[in-house]
Amino acid sequence: MKVSRILRTALSAAAFGVVASGWAGGGAWIDDFEAYALNSAIAGQGGWTEWVGSVDVSGHIKNVPAGNAGAKTLEIVGNPGGTSGAGDDTVQIYSIAGGKWIYKVQTFIPNAATGEGYIILLNQYPAFNWSLQVRLNADTSMGTIDFSMETFPLVKGQWVEFRAEIDITAGQGNVDYYYNGVLVKDNATWTEQVSTGGTLTIQAEDLYGGEPASGGSSGIYYDDNSLTPEAVAVAAVDITRVRGRDLGGVNLASILTSDDVRARIGNLPPPLPTNGDVEAIVGFTLPGRPALLKMTVELRSTGAPGANVPQGIGMKEWPGTYRELGRFPSTGADTVRVVEVSVDADRFQRAADNRAEVMLRSFDRGALLAGWETGYDLVGLMYSGL
Repeated sequence: MKVSRILRTALSAAAFGVVASGWAGGGAWIDDFEAYALNSAIAGQGGWTEWVGSVDVSGHIKNVPAGNAGAKTLEIVGNPGGTSGAGDDTVQIYSIAGGKWIYKVQTFIPNAATGEGYIILLNQYPAFNWSLQVRLNADTSMGTIDFSMETFPLVKGQWVEFRAEIDITAGQGNVDYYYNGVLVKDNATWTEQVSTGGTLTIQAEDLYGGEPASGGSSGIYYDDNSLTPEAVAVAAVDITRVRGRDLGGVNLASILTSDDVRARIGNLPPPLPTNGDVEAIVGFTLPGRPALLKMTVELRSTGAPGANVPQGIGMKEWPGTYRELGRFPSTGADTVRVVEVSVDADRFQRAADNRAEVMLRSFDRGALLAGWETGYDLVGLMYSGL
């Protein structure tokens, strides 16, 4: 627990008299850390800063381990400390009042890591009122939700998402905590869970490494950090066109179905050729120019063990060609992989009518085996930040 730190920082606020400049966005905020120079201090870049009144407590940009999606990550270390002796204590400032929000960050705890670090959200900064504080203890391989003290097992050696679903529309507000896709605490109050007497606001995120003298972290890595308005579903999806090269007369359009937010290309009948790609283009029109578009796609393949058919997701850049957003392995029999991709929606919309197009593709690469089948489901299509 960090009661002592809450008391210390409450005193430092009065001593330094610092006023936060505030986050000017108001819509979706996303940082994948790819824009920053390797080994640079994150403080002073992208709206990041050091904890008020602290010296040399900035996290640094690294490429080991490789990022969740890109190459770069943010490393937060509590032991050893910086030149001031303090552990990393790195802050992103927001200015949000009311509404429903989704906070996400990918976490990576090395297998050999020691000590503990923290993910913190504050409803007041630098007046200092805490709403969320999660402790990640590499020594015990357990996470703890301060101050109600629920615990959950940590996953080491791979990227794992921490997510908080925040509702600060009325009353004391509430927040649900998820780790590795599992709900670990539900309906915690926003204004009373950690500090008391808070407000229905989000003013800061703090990635804190702890301190050398109190079991600070040897290093936790973060990637794909975001705070976005709760998304709403796209009202309708239409199939623009389907293309299959070298498909031997198979009519893909004849096996398509479509409803409000689902487009399916399922179980293509064998045999497929041994040198062709299969792709589908799904088009839709967005109501305005949202800040963020999130797609949830189910990729399916069925084949003899050993088949390796990469499947990809892309979007059309206007004007221009389709930009690949991710490529995912699909190895062995009866593989189902659910992936989520979030993008800057404005980049992928046609200016004239806000149209967007998603491309789903299976890449043959000559690895198809007899009886192989493939399929896709665009099972979720959401936007936010209008």
